[in-house]
Amino acid sequence: HIGGPTSFGAHVQLQNASGSQNKICVIFIDDLGNESNAFYLIAVDGTAPDITFTIGSGSVYVLTRNVHLNISASDDSGEALSMMISNNSIFTGAVWENYSATKNWTLESGDGLKTVYVKVKDTVGNERTSSQNIILDENPPEISTFIINSDLFNYSRDVDLIVSASDSSGITGWLVNETGDTSDGTWQAENPIAY
Repeated sequence: HIGGPTSFGAHVQLQNASGSQNKICVIFIDDLGNESNAFYLIAVDGTAPDITFTIGSGSVYVLTRNVHLNISASDDSGEALSMMISNNSIFTGAVWENYSATKNWTLESGDGLKTVYVKVKDTVGNERTSSQNIILDENPPEISTFIINSDLFNYSRDVDLIVSASDSSGITGWLVNETGDTSDGTWQAENPIAY
């Protein structure tokens, strides 16, 4: 052929596995036997990034929907990562953003078990998802029963009470006094029977 450029496409199966450097060489030869070549180094990255994260300090419960995520992600390539965060596993409405080690996040409303999902992606598109659970408890215990087993006027200073309460994170203590002041008296950890 005389003149003009020659172009072609080819499929090449690289020899080295993920994480290794591969060298691709292209050689052109003309009708007179003159050769030229070009080399290109390419790394194969078939490994998804590593990711771990905590919600706040990593405790089991949180008192507010507004939490702080501490995210640790890395990739063998050392290149920039993208991340996506969601309150559901299919990432409805979530968008990719630049990776950050910290992120303010809002949990779904309503007391109970919540799950946060974080997905990271490297520059070639390898993805990994991690999730963490936490129990949201924004509401105080609900007192469902408060019965005084006595008449309005009692002949004795001793009064029997029947009290029951519930809470999404469980009841860990109780206190009975005459002032309503939480610093007046000793908190009890065991189940109340009578006072």
